Amino acid sequence: MGNKDFPHEGSIFIQNLTELMNKSGDTHASLAAALNRTPSTVTHWLTGRFSPRMDTVERIAARYGVDCLWLSGIKTFDEPEEEASPVIQGVPHDMIETETSEDMSPTIPKNAHVFITRTTIIPYGSIAYVSVNGELMFRRFSRDDNIIILTADNPEIKPMVFTGAKKKQVEVIGRATRVIYELE
Repeated sequence: MGNKDFPHEGSIFIQNLTELMNKSGDTHASLAAALNRTPSTVTHWLTGRFSPRMDTVERIAARYGVDCLWLSGIKTFDEPEEEASPVIQGVPHDMIETETSEDMSPTIPKNAHVFITRTTIIPYGSIAYVSVNGELMFRRFSRDDNIIILTADNPEIKPMVFTGAKKKQVEVIGRATRVIYELE
């Protein structure tokens, strides 16, 4: 029995996933290993017999550096892009790189290079790159219908809480997916 909660047209998801696997050289086995699944599960997704859960779609999208709405067939590349990301040698086109402050220390050291996958879907407690009234920052991200909480890993920085209309002050740019820093 397939996952009935998954919001995609099966053929679009299958086409997009097949395209990503072909471009990256992934096999059923390599994708399955990366997702801690069996190759037969990937085969079932690609034949339309089953659909992955949304959290698995998010992991697949993160692996290939694409928007999970595009992967699932909800959004197409024909729709207007919010803003083009810079191209970085060897980094997927929808990832950007920036340096950090001490806000996320010790998890992410100051001046580390952080790669961000552009997405507005941030799993609970993940590190997001956000704009709050135009100020860019990394924060652990928590959200439900009525509240957004942005928390720095640095205990000296107080959490930021947004409710009601104030939630519009927060713009999610993406999710931190890779950190590179020099050892001292």
